[in-house]
Amino acid sequence: MVGIVAFLLGLVPVLGIILGLTGVAFGIIALVKKQPKAFALTGLILAALALIASSFTTAGLGAAVESVAKDTATAQTNEPSDTEASEPAAEPKAEEEPQPEPKERLTLDEGWTVAPDEYGFSTIVSGYVSNNSDKAITNYVQITFDSYDAAGANLGTCLANTNTIDANGKWKFEALCLDTNGEIAEVRFKEITGF
Repeated sequence: MVGIVAFLLGLVPVLGIILGLTGVAFGIIALVKKQPKAFALTGLILAALALIASSFTTAGLGAAVESVAKDTATAQTNEPSDTEASEPAAEPKAEEEPQPEPKERLTLDEGWTVAPDEYGFSTIVSGYVSNNSDKAITNYVQITFDSYDAAGANLGTCLANTNTIDANGKWKFEALCLDTNGEIAEVRFKEITGF
């Protein structure tokens, strides 16, 4: 019975070791007293497994606690004391150059073009979108432009979409603007969305 309990609590540090040792002792006593061999061997084996498992768990827990204690001690010794903090610095630090602002993940490349399609029913905006990250986009990307007539009135949205852009890759898009009357005089970039 102690072997079964020890086996069930074998991963509990220290307690598993105590129960495992007790179970092993009772298993050996049962074998010596010629009690039913099956029960005695089962208890002995389960208790031994609990003893081994709890030993590893206890050792792992001890190593983890020791590691945390060392990290805490290192962090405390690296913190400046009050006397060190009040002393003036011997040399002024050189000013660091400002870091360039990180690029947005998706950007529209320069040189995009606007042209009517070959049938005259629509206007096509074509160009490239760059993925400036180290992660591929695998869900959805959409680029939109607004189209305007000669008076500056908004005629609608031109859009294109794709499902993937490789990491640090490019997407060649062709955004469709419906323009049945040839009214589009200007197209302006609106936004790129992607996730």
